[in-house]
Amino acid sequence: MAKTRPMTITMDDGTEHKVPITAFAQMKAEDKAQREGWAGGFQSLRATMYAAYWMLRSRHQVTDGFERWASHVDGIAAPAPDDDTDANDDGEDDDPKS
Repeated sequence: MAKTRPMTITMDDGTEHKVPITAFAQMKAEDKAQREGWAGGFQSLRATMYAAYWMLRSRHQVTDGFERWASHVDGIAAPAPDDDTDANDDGEDDDPKS
């Protein structure tokens, strides 16, 4: 099973959270976007922030409501591409000299 790479959420006090956005968190964000009628639906920045918020809240790392928490988010960084893995890695050594 592939590991979910975390987003980095930076708060206005400098605190950083590494948050993996799971499929379940995305479903929660989609549900919230539909119920709230958010522009852009579940593909909006707000829905992405809600998925991160939901993950933090489920881990008891956030106690504020969503809007209050979101007002303190200074930045969001998507996961960097994983440069250490070969997308075509078949477990075989690709070095022709070996």
